[in-house]
Amino acid sequence: MLLRLDRVDEAIENAAMVQTKQDANRIASASANCGELAAALDLAFRGLGLDLVRLDEQPLEYLYDDRSFDGGSNDSEYDFANWTSDLARQVGRHDLALEAKILGFELQPNYGDYLQLQSASGDTWETLKLRLLKALKTSRYWQIKSARVQLYLFEDLLDESIAVVDKLSSSDASLIQEVMNEVLFERPEWVLNNSKQRAEPILKAKDAKYYDDEIDWLKYTKKAYEQLDRLGEWVDYRLKLQQIHGRKYKFINLLKSSGL
Repeated sequence: MLLRLDRVDEAIENAAMVQTKQDANRIASASANCGELAAALDLAFRGLGLDLVRLDEQPLEYLYDDRSFDGGSNDSEYDFANWTSDLARQVGRHDLALEAKILGFELQPNYGDYLQLQSASGDTWETLKLRLLKALKTSRYWQIKSARVQLYLFEDLLDESIAVVDKLSSSDASLIQEVMNEVLFERPEWVLNNSKQRAEPILKAKDAKYYDDEIDWLKYTKKAYEQLDRLGEWVDYRLKLQQIHGRKYKFINLLKSSGL
């Protein structure tokens, strides 16, 4: 109500009464628009679920609470965390800018923020990395599979990246094949087994519209055999497929034209 009446000063004075992220967001935004940046930052951190002492008290100390403020979607909270980070940077509080960015990553782990945090954290990176990787592992963000693959591969955590995609359905082929491309030289046995497990049911299902996908998986099968120095086994496997599925003419033609 106070904001609707343009009584921002009174809203700031009553900031201790803020109980939801939406309230904190609205008042913080209004405060920043009125030039009250310190008050806005105080409010923003309240909204992010931090108990923050006044910014004019030094040193600034803040403690995590249970972040039990009501409401707000994951997307809006993530955007709010980034807005808070930018605001903290404007007032010269680079420590708080970093912390707000970390909170944003914990809400929505992603490759871009990870690189920014690595660059901004300086000598504290190794400690921070453990915190971020823990958030990555436990996150329930809906796009977490892709983020995990990107970041595990970036950190050369091959087994972790394999664990993400190993049991995924082949509808996630692009993500699975991204991992196969990266781990082929170090984990060829997994590439061999997983690609065959995905290829063979396609032929058994006798659905010709998926035969292009079959060929894509067999390409990884051949690469894995080559990496394992077992090319003779690939030749035998290919011949076996031709003998068993010789009447699946679309598949046979694709197999020949693929150069496999």
